[in-house]
Amino acid sequence: MNVEQQVEYWRTGSEEDWEVAVGLVQGGKIRKNASRPMCAG
Repeated sequence: MNVEQQVEYWRTGSEEDWEVAVGLVQGGKIRKNASRPMCAG
């Protein structure tokens, strides 16, 4: 496994996910009644 390529893949994917999330929040598309926290711990 090429670690540098894998890290770049994760970064690119997370940047795309963040852009989508920002657009959803700006458009008023948010979860109002989240039943569980996003992170446990």
